[in-house]
Amino acid sequence: MFSIIFPSDKSAKHQKFRNHNRNNRPLLSSYLMAIDAVTDAALVGTLATIVGLVNTPVIAIIFCSRNLRKCKELVLIGAICTVDAFMSWTSAVGVVDRVVSFPDGTGEPVLQIHCFFRYYVVLFFFGNLLVGMVTFLVSVERFFAVFFPLRYLSSYTRSKALAVILGEQVLQIHCFFRYYVVLFFFGNLLVGMVTFLVSVERFFAVFFPLRYLSSYTRSKAFAVILGLTCLSDMFLLFLPDLIINFNFFDLHAYHMIFYRASLVKTSLNLFIYTFRHNELRKEVKTRVFRCVN
Repeated sequence: MFSIIFPSDKSAKHQKFRNHNRNNRPLLSSYLMAIDAVTDAALVGTLATIVGLVNTPVIAIIFCSRNLRKCKELVLIGAICTVDAFMSWTSAVGVVDRVVSFPDGTGEPVLQIHCFFRYYVVLFFFGNLLVGMVTFLVSVERFFAVFFPLRYLSSYTRSKALAVILGEQVLQIHCFFRYYVVLFFFGNLLVGMVTFLVSVERFFAVFFPLRYLSSYTRSKAFAVILGLTCLSDMFLLFLPDLIINFNFFDLHAYHMIFYRASLVKTSLNLFIYTFRHNELRKEVKTRVFRCVN
């Protein structure tokens, strides 16, 4: 009798254990999804915060340092750094808001209209237009500096550069409200692509003549900076936008990875400007040493 009852009890216990595991699988999967969401949010939020914290003092140095007032070309570079800082802080705030709104992950469906009108989504749309426009302004400024140097040196000033940046904000606001909701999405994408492609074309128009002119050493160095900026925008912003919106190369399933690439672009641009521009690099080193000592 013992040999008959014991296996029966044992199998009953195993069946009960299997049923318990089967019932707990949804809880386990949701728990793992929540852990992955929190880990991803922590990494993205940390990177965005670091980029924002480093970019902010660099922007202050560019616009407020007396030693850099002679470097007129840095005004638009400061505008690019400002856009990068804006995107980074928006990402950091968006991550915090997302964790608070979805503490258990995004397993349950949410209406698209509820996501579209989140404030940080609107800020992202606004910032994406700025990226293409500011890069376009820098490339046009370099074009005039190389092909019309006398007029550039005599007429281009820091105040005019600031006026151009403010005028760009007016155009930005006009584009934002004009293409709000559906039309704005395509307007945003079109403006970003067109300005980026024109920026690349202007870069090659500037860079190749400079290869044969030894007297333009400073312009050569800045053309290299512009080229590196265009490359980072191409591989970390332009191509990811194409993949996310049009499923190029059938990589739309990895859209979150390409979405995160924009943060890498902002950090890469920061290193490009601070390490490639001599005056800015020296000024940043001086300020850092003063703060440390």
